[in-house]
Amino acid sequence: MTLHVTDNSYVARHVNTIEQHNHAVIINGGSHWGAPYIAEALRQNSTPFIWLKLEFDDQDDAVEQGNKLADALAHALGAPLFGYGFSYRYGLSILREHLALLAPLRIMLSGAQHSLALACELLTLQQFGNQVLLEFDEVPAEFVIPEDALVLTPDALRLSMDDAVALVSGRLSEQEVRALLDESKGAYERFLLLRNRALTLPVHLRPAPTHPEPLPDVATLAPRVHLGSLLRRELWIEAFELAALQVPSRVPDFIEQAGDAFIARGTYERFWRLLNALPDKVKAHEDVLKWRLRIANRLGLQESLRAETEHHLSEHEAPDVRAFYAMYLAPKHEALLQAERAYRAAKTPNTTRIYGITLTHDHPAKSLRIFQESLKITEPLGDYPKIVLAMSMMTYPSIQLGHYREAAYWAEEGIRLYDQQGLGDWQLRLNLMNQVAYSRILLGETAGLESRLQQDARHPDISLALTVRSTMGDLMLAKKQPEEALKYYQMNYDLTVIPNWDKGFEYPLFVVLDMVRCLLALGDVDQAGSIARRYYYLTRHPRQEANLFGALTHGMVQSLIEPSAGIDLLQEALRGFLQPLAAPYLAVSGLYLARAQLALGQDKAAAETLRIAEPGLRELSDVGMQFLVGAEYAFQPLFRFWQGETTPLVLRFLGSTDVIMKHETLSLTRYWREILTLLALHPEGLSGEQLLAGLHGDDGKVSNLKSVLSKLRRVIEISRAPYRLLTPFSADFLQIETHLKEGRVRAALELYKGPLLPESDAPGIREAREQLEERLRRSILKSGDAEALLSLAERLRDDLSLWEAALQVLPAQDPRRTLVKARYEQLADAYTV
Repeated sequence: MTLHVTDNSYVARHVNTIEQHNHAVIINGGSHWGAPYIAEALRQNSTPFIWLKLEFDDQDDAVEQGNKLADALAHALGAPLFGYGFSYRYGLSILREHLALLAPLRIMLSGAQHSLALACELLTLQQFGNQVLLEFDEVPAEFVIPEDALVLTPDALRLSMDDAVALVSGRLSEQEVRALLDESKGAYERFLLLRNRALTLPVHLRPAPTHPEPLPDVATLAPRVHLGSLLRRELWIEAFELAALQVPSRVPDFIEQAGDAFIARGTYERFWRLLNALPDKVKAHEDVLKWRLRIANRLGLQESLRAETEHHLSEHEAPDVRAFYAMYLAPKHEALLQAERAYRAAKTPNTTRIYGITLTHDHPAKSLRIFQESLKITEPLGDYPKIVLAMSMMTYPSIQLGHYREAAYWAEEGIRLYDQQGLGDWQLRLNLMNQVAYSRILLGETAGLESRLQQDARHPDISLALTVRSTMGDLMLAKKQPEEALKYYQMNYDLTVIPNWDKGFEYPLFVVLDMVRCLLALGDVDQAGSIARRYYYLTRHPRQEANLFGALTHGMVQSLIEPSAGIDLLQEALRGFLQPLAAPYLAVSGLYLARAQLALGQDKAAAETLRIAEPGLRELSDVGMQFLVGAEYAFQPLFRFWQGETTPLVLRFLGSTDVIMKHETLSLTRYWREILTLLALHPEGLSGEQLLAGLHGDDGKVSNLKSVLSKLRRVIEISRAPYRLLTPFSADFLQIETHLKEGRVRAALELYKGPLLPESDAPGIREAREQLEERLRRSILKSGDAEALLSLAERLRDDLSLWEAALQVLPAQDPRRTLVKARYEQLADAYTV
């Protein structure tokens, strides 16, 4: 069969009518009246054409509707805007956010009768030059057609005799054409089908959003033949839907591929229904039971399979089934034993991964070795979803062991491979992105993270959104924006801190720690203490991990109020997070305990505490350390004690005007700050004329400058001519130069909070500002680092070269690519005007 969309006056006439209309279009009457052929012709035009089609089975499935919207956007824009597994409402919220940048768009929904809610939502996008087309088999009475809409009914779409004659190209007589036209009742597609039969031409395939479809008039193939066709085209979901109902004996043959496809699209409920429709004999097959367990867990229904799974395992070794049983159903004290038994029986991607997971908390080093083994087993199989999953597993024990850099590398490589291969399990990508962000916060490399996390923080899945919102709050706290951080932390706290006494006090342990740390950063010790105290007393029960978090949060607050009051609590937390090792929490415990000990004059004890906490502190940056403690204002003595005395004079002139002398902020005039900047840029010294030229150009008097320098010397030591700073100093604008020379562009970006003294118009400052920005820009362009390129492009806004370079290095399936491409084209058009 071949697809044949005739370029004829009929299609062209309706395309022209639609293109001339500036408002919504309603097509009423079904596909056989020609709408898919008109849509295919519209798709040939330059305007991005976003086309999705709903079937009867999609009408109550908001997730599959969202998947089809994701597919349509990716097909039209060349890269995904968001992934699978979301409701269409979430997808539309992302589209609306970027609509002005992406417009003008033409959006078509076929089968609109299957979701009037989606149809109505799409009509709200009729702005910025966009056009929405809705195709109904029959417009429901309850649907309100917009007053300004163009309505194409069967009467408007009916073929004329001239149209019919043109479609046969003189190969039939006028009488034969008239007969075909009468038989088809003027419906375009029916006429084509009858014409092809009369002329013994190949049968048409109807145009559709993703791939052409057989016409419903064509006799269906026998199920086994049809299944073979679907499998050859690797249409796993369609094949599974057919096999589950008509050829169930074939299901075990390709359930692995089909299961991965359903997971990639997030359509767990649909997969679950099909699995339950299988005959009992097929359900009991080990490969099928394994997938039933996996999907039941995603839906929270794993208990429904307990008896069947335990019976199966009593009679069979079934390593993969046993591994999933260990993770989802086994009593806590048996989980590790069951996982190890499965691993010993057969080292598969599933058994090694799950064994590693069960080891992570208590044996992170061994867990990391098992995950490495899992990756070695998985890579030769070429199964990219499992390879990326294995990479994502490497990040958890790496962070727990304090190997923050290694965790960032694995997570970034996982995302790179995910995007390169165009994978679809968005939950997997979210987890990887979260691990990238958290590890980079600890490393002090936050550039570019905010734009990547903001979209994911709105994820409708509460468990995923909790984690991403927590990391978004972490980022805001690391960037010293505690008020913004509190918005994310508070949302999580309000959603989750509800004791469930049937199951114990179970909610993510990081939620309370986030709140306490942020409130301490804001100086609200009373509120932090209230939350920490409540949590501490409610968690005094055998669940050890909760006890440790309770001791840590309560100890943090108590140590700030009275150092001696937090010692015992923080020592309990330090011991607990040391064995088994949980590096970030060990670092927090150690920093708070050492601060309290230092405040009590126990210098040796503080030094020993920092030595014990070293696994968590080893790779921690200053940014990461300040984020972990939250209350940075209370830790300066400890930071100096641990790191040794820093330079007495600190200049922070990128995006700020801070002059810090021996840890005290000085209030200096703009003119004095300009002098300090020029002297810092020229450590070899400047003559009076050189300094004056940098400050005033050809204007200014040396005598006036000498008077100003005399006053400045009372605050900061400055030599006689040639003038130079005598006080040891550090400056953020000089540190950037060091980072750039060493090729650490992300570290340079981290320091670049804004232009150098932007309020200054002094010639020397203006020149230094422009040179610094240009060196940073050139270094980042040369680096090819996508994160750095995008971060700087977003800051500078209109630099076409940066957007072009970012577009070149982003993988084709990276969800940022669509927006970067749109911004690049927008700027390119502006430059050519």
